[in-house]
Amino acid sequence: MTAALQQQRADAGSLRTGLCASLGVLARRLPRFRAKTKLFRSLATALLGRTRRAVVPVQLDDGSRLLLDPRGRTEASAFYLGKLDNDDLDFFRCCISPDAMALDIGANIGLVTVPLGRALRAQSGRLFSFEPVSANAERLAANVHLNDLDQTVTLIRCALGDTEGHADMGREIGGGAATGNAAFRAAACSMGQPLEWTTVPVRRLDDILTAFALTRIDFIKIDVEGAEGGVLRGALETIRRFRPIIYGEFNAELMPRFDFTFADVGHLFSGLNYRAMAFSHWLDLDDVPYEAGRGNAVLCPAEKADALLARCARARKEWRRSV
Repeated sequence: MTAALQQQRADAGSLRTGLCASLGVLARRLPRFRAKTKLFRSLATALLGRTRRAVVPVQLDDGSRLLLDPRGRTEASAFYLGKLDNDDLDFFRCCISPDAMALDIGANIGLVTVPLGRALRAQSGRLFSFEPVSANAERLAANVHLNDLDQTVTLIRCALGDTEGHADMGREIGGGAATGNAAFRAAACSMGQPLEWTTVPVRRLDDILTAFALTRIDFIKIDVEGAEGGVLRGALETIRRFRPIIYGEFNAELMPRFDFTFADVGHLFSGLNYRAMAFSHWLDLDDVPYEAGRGNAVLCPAEKADALLARCARARKEWRRSV
């Protein structure tokens, strides 16, 4: 290929990426409507195709800055709405003090790491973000740097489980985006998307944190597409020692693919004096039985529950005053 042709193609790619950036600006200014992100993702895919790599810097409503692919399914809400999952993030902020130690397990490209890291940066807080898939981890690192969080966030490129070794992981590649949700083989084939397979290292959280000689862990967020059981079994020493608040996306459909259910979470935490809670509405937590099929849930040490509920109540009151 001649240098002139290479330059011509590069210019065309830059033009298409610029048009997608303009699409994002337009979408964020328009009122919300049904299938908004799906429509604009389709337009972006038509402009960029399924092979061209493109990311666009986006400033979100909360001040976070993220490099996002206009075609990415997991990135669509941030790119076209300018918002992250604010309900979850508001709760996460209620779980931490400015000097807290927190873990983001299954960090993807940083949709939780960046806003949580920004909340911790004000003082001496730290965040450890775990992401095993190379493409996701590279974008995560770029987003951390873009928000000046290099001194706050430590990126650890591995999956977590109850044994050390390696495992196959499938990353969705629908639409041509270079990043996306990923899962171990047991769950990946149910994702309904074309997959790219890779082998990733798997480690136990207890072993990793021992090497860092930490003196506290306050909060853990887990989003690992059904593999929560392995993460928890490999973190029991950490949980017993530090008694963190744990938020997990305990997927009732995917967990059984790993021979684990939310009832098994109850058995695992038997004797630890933890309460299982879930949202009835925004920042309002109710106790739930471990026998429930479950989706997103909070595991909170009994001695920390009253303080957590009080912080959530204050946050609700402050929000009501602001609207």
